[in-house]
Amino acid sequence: MNFYIDMGNNISLYTNSLIISKNMPQRIKILESVIQENNEDEIKRAAHSIKGTALMLSFVELARLASLIEENANTDPKAIRTLYDQIASEWKIVEQIVDKELSSIT
Repeated sequence: MNFYIDMGNNISLYTNSLIISKNMPQRIKILESVIQENNEDEIKRAAHSIKGTALMLSFVELARLASLIEENANTDPKAIRTLYDQIASEWKIVEQIVDKELSSIT
């Protein structure tokens, strides 16, 4: 991952960042919950939280999808749900990469 290089080849910082990323499922669950409630302000907050963490960890596609939800929280709930589903799918892909990276360095 280029993220290791972005971390200045600092293995400790890299490892800690990957471990931090493991809280993403909690953030995604919160997003799902507030989407079900159709709470626009909370949708924006939850999406922003995912976007921030994803950007910090160089999960570009996850950040892009979260940004789209954040920007469009007051639009068609079906469209938001579709974006949510894409976030959940993207996280499954990213999580496999994170798990592989963690197992290779621990």
